[in-house]
Amino acid sequence: MKSLVFLATLLLAATTAQAQTYTVSVPATKATAGKWNVVNTHTRWKEECAFRLYPVIRNANATHGKVRSRNGVKVRLTGKVLVGSIEQKCVGRVIDGVAVEYLPNPGFKGKDTITYVVDFKRQGDKPVPRKIVVTVR
Repeated sequence: MKSLVFLATLLLAATTAQAQTYTVSVPATKATAGKWNVVNTHTRWKEECAFRLYPVIRNANATHGKVRSRNGVKVRLTGKVLVGSIEQKCVGRVIDGVAVEYLPNPGFKGKDTITYVVDFKRQGDKPVPRKIVVTVR
């Protein structure tokens, strides 16, 4: 899994957006029973598009499984949710980040809800609640 480049980096720069829960509903994302599955990635970078620091993942829970975070994964910055000129010039770059991983309970099949809080450690910004729906097959 270390060789994979993860395509989703969710980073919201607007302070108003950070006060809300950001929901990612990913019915196309299928978790495999019996193994850890990457469900999201996060990172922070400097103006020159270089890695700055790992965001902190807190209060990670799933209704029908376990959730953990793992630093040191490779994250490809996409233009999907990035804002501003600095972020746009970094699209396509690959830098270090943190993966949010999910392990379904033994025997569980169906939809599960994963919740956690991501703290990007930016002065003046509040931690951002996240909610992800995943289908276990």
